[in-house]
Formats: sequence, C-alpha cells, structure tokens
Amino acid sequence: MNIHYTLNEVNDINPKLKFTIQRQTDYIMNFLDPTIINHNCTIDCSIFHKPTAADAIIHSASCHFIEHKPAAIRYLIDRVNTYTLSEENKTTNKYKLSKVYQLKCGKCPYIYTGQTGQPVKTQYKEHIREIKNNGENSKVALHIQNTRHICTNLEETLHVLHVQHKGGMMNMPESYHIYKANKQGITLNETLTEIYNPIFEIISKNRPNNNPSTTYNQVPSQPP
Repeated sequence: MNIHYTLNEVNDINPKLKFTIQRQTDYIMNFLDPTIINHNCTIDCSIFHKPTAADAIIHSASCHFIEHKPAAIRYLIDRVNTYTLSEENKTTNKYKLSKVYQLKCGKCPYIYTGQTGQPVKTQYKEHIREIKNNGENSKVALHIQNTRHICTNLEETLHVLHVQHKGGMMNMPESYHIYKANKQGITLNETLTEIYNPIFEIISKNRPNNNPSTTYNQVPSQPP
C-alpha cells in the first residue's frame, strides 16, 4: 500500500482536517505520550514532552470540584506504571537537568529538600562550604552547627528525587517532598502551614516508599 496515496485520500475527505506522516529520526519517533526508540529492532520507550508543555495541574486550594483535582495526578501515576521504561531512560541526564534533591544528616533522620538548576554535586559542595565556614545560608549547615552532627560521603548524604527540564516545574515535586518530610517531623525546611494536602496524600498512597532517607520507624520530635 502506498502510504502517500492513503494520506491524500484521507485528507480529501474534509479540507478542514489535515493529517501528516510522522517519521522516525535517528531511530526515534514521538507518538502521543511515549517516545519510541528503536535499539537494533528492540523497542524502548521514554516519556515525550512537547517543548511548550506547561505540566500544569489544578491547585489543591482552587474552587474546582474535588473529583477534578486529583485527575491529573492519577493520570501521571498510571502513565508511569503502564509504560515500560528502562532504567537508562529513567535516569537520563540525571546530573545535567534541573532537579529536586535531599540532603540527609549523617547522625539523625533529619533531611533538607531543595531544588537546583546547576549540577547537583555543585549544589552539594555549596552546602559543605557553608558547613566548613559556619555559614547561615544553608539549613543543613545550621543543623550541623547546632547539633554537632556530620554529613557523610556524597552517596550517603545526597539523593536526587526528581529531574525536570524547566526550573519552575520543580516547585510542585519539591513541595511534595517537603510536605512528606514535614508530616514525619524530619524536615530541616521551614515548617509548612498547610497541614493537609489531598493531592499530596494521593501521591503518597500510590507511590512506593523507596527513599532511604524517609524509612525510619521512630522519628524524634526535635533534633537531638
């Protein structure tokens, strides 16, 4: 079958509707949500984001119906659980893109959640510099100074939680992880005034708890 002949036949049905042909480039083709990658006749997938994608969802404090608010969250969770994504695609550009990260104290369960557009190792070094200089621009440094605790090596202290292309889009995942740590009483961030967030609660129930910095059974109410 001649694909161009079929395309012309379909486009002649209604002049207001025009279909096009999507061809692969460098063995990669975007089709709806997934990006399909051909690795030597083996199909792999990653999530496709349009350059103009805003990734906006309804705010939990809006006046929309409560049923509408978690709809986007459920869709995103279902998409991740449905598509077969390789570990390589899950961690692509992990240290090159903007990211949400956590720093864990080496002596107690307390953690600090932040976001950065620079390499995460550079951000880690800035916190370490504040610790060495007894600086006040880092919540981690203030915690270390007040408790005489320590930060261990990079691999044990630093955890990358979320990778994103656009800096502004990191606000929601950063707020979620602060909210989660705040409920456990182990956050070094400013105390949240929002006690209950229904959207964050839905995410918590549907997301596996695989973050090693939030798996303590007993959490002190105050830093030791």
